[in-house]
Amino acid sequence: MLDHTAAPMPAAPPSGQMTDDQVLARDLGRMVGDLWDRLAVITAEVGVVTGHVGARSGDCRSLQAAAEGMTASNAAIHTAAMSSADRARSAARQTQAAQQAMASASGRIGTLCRSVQEMETRLLHLERTLGQISEVSRAIGTIASQTRLLALNATIEAARAGEAGKGFAVVAGEVKALAQQTSDATAQINSTVTALTGLVSDLMTESAANLSNAEQADQATSSLSAVLAGLTEEFSGVEQAVTSIAGDSSRNLEECRAVSDAVTLLADGLGNDAAHLSKAAEQTTGVMDLAQQMITDIVARGIDVAETQVVQTMQRTAAAITTAIEEGLAGRRISLQDLFDDQYQPIPGSNPPQVTTRFTAFMDEVLPPIQETLLDSDPRMAFCAVVDRNGYLPTHNRKYSHPQGPDPVWNAAHCRNRRIFNDPVGLHSARNTAPFTLKTYRRDMGGGAFMMLKEVAVPLTLGGRHWGAFRMCYSV
Repeated sequence: MLDHTAAPMPAAPPSGQMTDDQVLARDLGRMVGDLWDRLAVITAEVGVVTGHVGARSGDCRSLQAAAEGMTASNAAIHTAAMSSADRARSAARQTQAAQQAMASASGRIGTLCRSVQEMETRLLHLERTLGQISEVSRAIGTIASQTRLLALNATIEAARAGEAGKGFAVVAGEVKALAQQTSDATAQINSTVTALTGLVSDLMTESAANLSNAEQADQATSSLSAVLAGLTEEFSGVEQAVTSIAGDSSRNLEECRAVSDAVTLLADGLGNDAAHLSKAAEQTTGVMDLAQQMITDIVARGIDVAETQVVQTMQRTAAAITTAIEEGLAGRRISLQDLFDDQYQPIPGSNPPQVTTRFTAFMDEVLPPIQETLLDSDPRMAFCAVVDRNGYLPTHNRKYSHPQGPDPVWNAAHCRNRRIFNDPVGLHSARNTAPFTLKTYRRDMGGGAFMMLKEVAVPLTLGGRHWGAFRMCYSV
């Protein structure tokens, strides 16, 4: 069981028999261990704050870009509104001019309608006059016929009278000639009157059609004039509305520019804060690494501090693991070639990716009893597992070895076996050949959760060759 309280080393004398130098070394070692713990917490918190500030700085930059885009959009809206207002004013003037022109045309069409109506009246009068002329002409024709008859009778009587009726016969001939001329003239008049009557009839028909068309045109122009009047009023309203929009967009544009400037200042400030925090984090990490090296040296010298028993426990457990694997080699349950197999075979459909090797099944048999016993010995322990020299972890603790499901985030937290952890910390632990290493780092637990952990790693040598390491992490 891990015991972070002071525990005497087997070779050290009881505390009552320790020399002053040993007591001082122990106390200084414990102080360094406490400093390491505190620096680990501070480093973790600074890392979290740095990450948050960096994220907020990025958010502010995105907000800045959005504000600049919004400002540009409002500027475009303002320009478009001003242009639309100008066009609305121009359209209003044009519709007003069209309305005036249409009103003038409507007046002229009205005058034309009246002229057509007057012409129709005159044509009717002309038609009646022609009728009267035709009647007079017929009366004259009748008289001419009677006159010819009288002239014929007079001629006959003159012939009977002989020499005495010669003068009268001459007069009768003249009357007959006059009657014939009168008859011819009336015939010509009737023909002319008939032609004129037909022409007048055609003119009256056309005049009626023209009058109808003129009246329809008058109605259409009146309606169009009313529509244009409405359009003029509407355009006037549109002009006022667009002008109001232009004014509002102008004020909005100024506010957007103010917001953009404020966001820019905020983003710049957060960027500077993030840079300072990053430098502070680097310095804190450097101090923590120094404290980590100091505590490593203290434990290596056998001074009784909290980590000493942890390292000793890990070394004893690593020895037990080595013995169990060596027994498997001796019993031919696995060959040395299979034990060093690094041809990792992907497990289809796994997410995050999982792989297997020729030694995976053997490790599933050997490691759980040893690893689970150590894991159950202290609730502060996060995990303990074996990894090969490339960071491949074949057999994890049972609580991290669930079958994968459809959610990769859940899988990352609960299905950590059969995975390769080749991050810098993982590879350093896997390939280190020193008696032990101590590390402090933030472990990604999946789903956005992190845990500040201390790690102890002890190398594993199998068949005379460095194979990997036994890693254990516990909470700070």
